[in-house]
Amino acid sequence: MIIVLLATEDPRTRLWALLAIFMTALLASLGGIAYLLSEHVWFKASGAEKHVKSVLESEQ
Repeated sequence: MIIVLLATEDPRTRLWALLAIFMTALLASLGGIAYLLSEHVWFKASGAEKHVKSVLESEQ
């Protein structure tokens, strides 16, 4: 669909298609970064989960 829009001769249509491509890429990148930096993923990846478990076990 986007390829068809980029093949048209109207420059305005091409620019809108390129804007759509770049906005989609930007939103996908921001979504990926937001997921990777989310509290749940970061808590597991940083090792804090193991540390909290060990602290809680030592208190009991």
